[in-house]
Amino acid sequence: MVRTPAPLPHSITIDMHRTTVVSALVYQPRTDKANGRVGGYSISVSADGRNWGSPVATGTLADDASAKTLGFAPQGARFVRLTAVAEAGNRGPWSSAAELNLLGDPGTPAATVDLPRTGWTATAGDEETAKENGRAANVLDGDAATLWHSRWSGTPAPLPHRITIDMHRTAAVSALVYQPRKDSPNGRVGAYTITTSTDGTTFGAPVSSGTWRDDDTVKTATFTRTANARYIRLTVTREAGNRGPWASAAEIRLSGPANPAAHGSWSRITGFPLVPVATAVLPGDKLLAWSAYAVDRFGGSSGYT
Repeated sequence: MVRTPAPLPHSITIDMHRTTVVSALVYQPRTDKANGRVGGYSISVSADGRNWGSPVATGTLADDASAKTLGFAPQGARFVRLTAVAEAGNRGPWSSAAELNLLGDPGTPAATVDLPRTGWTATAGDEETAKENGRAANVLDGDAATLWHSRWSGTPAPLPHRITIDMHRTAAVSALVYQPRKDSPNGRVGAYTITTSTDGTTFGAPVSSGTWRDDDTVKTATFTRTANARYIRLTVTREAGNRGPWASAAEIRLSGPANPAAHGSWSRITGFPLVPVATAVLPGDKLLAWSAYAVDRFGGSSGYT
């Protein structure tokens, strides 16, 4: 008998049997062999197991046996689905997982503020200087019309491309803000990872990774943990529109934890199985939020309200 492996993509769905706030999926690859390690992936969530909507996270994982934490915007859900779209080492049409875990309410989200960029410098693994001024320093000049661009004249430098911010001091950093160029789509960052270092030589495990949309809106990559670092490195592994082996950036900013006494703070996240489209203020500093499946349907056995 000839056995035909099931083709990619492969999906595995976790049913928590209750609606709760979810903020990340932790994927532990198998440790006995490399076959089936998840490479390209997407994560979707659902309240009912039928309607999934757009993925809440997409990306590409490294071909190793370390556990990966795949974060996304906290939200209420009952079902969480991991879809493997590629095997990490392209060894075959396989997928595998040793363990899957979910992370819930991340607690009080830390407010962030822009860190002052005075004295910062930027360096890149490659930059375009022959046909245009695409130097790394342009991401710190406050001018969105200037940009860093990977080398493209002659023989283009291949992906991945790296740009490193040196703050020349150690600071608490919790997010990177990326502003794409406005004049052209070429080089918009698609897949990326962000790593940090205290000495500029040793960079630890990524504090953020993911995929950005192919548009010119400003993107924020929130770190999985606040990093006390001097160097922040953005590594681009794919151009957003797959137009070529390029990367570019108009501006890069870094954010750090805000002082709650000066900037306020958020309360803990409350998950809802539906979008709470209506909210009323009640006595005693309370809020009542509700929604409905239809204009004439509230409650019932399906629990839509």
